Amino acid sequence: MRLRSTGLGKTELIGELTGLEKVDDLLIVHVKTKKPVVWHVRTGLQRKDIPSMAKLLLKPSNIKHILRILLKRNKDNIKEPKDF
Repeated sequence: MRLRSTGLGKTELIGELTGLEKVDDLLIVHVKTKKPVVWHVRTGLQRKDIPSMAKLLLKPSNIKHILRILLKRNKDNIKEPKDF
């Protein structure tokens, strides 16, 4: 997973999704960054965020992209974009 923040300028963080948990009315998404620093990043999704998140994920173009990635056989040839 690649992350960016406007507060970090052009610095790109490399990390991995490490978990989801429910805390009160939030769905907490945990990400552990590995490069260039090791951080534990958390994002809290509220109930009002879930429909818009689902709508984005269920958009036909996004479903097509996700399926293409999941069904790609030769994972060694996946090219990383230089900038996102």
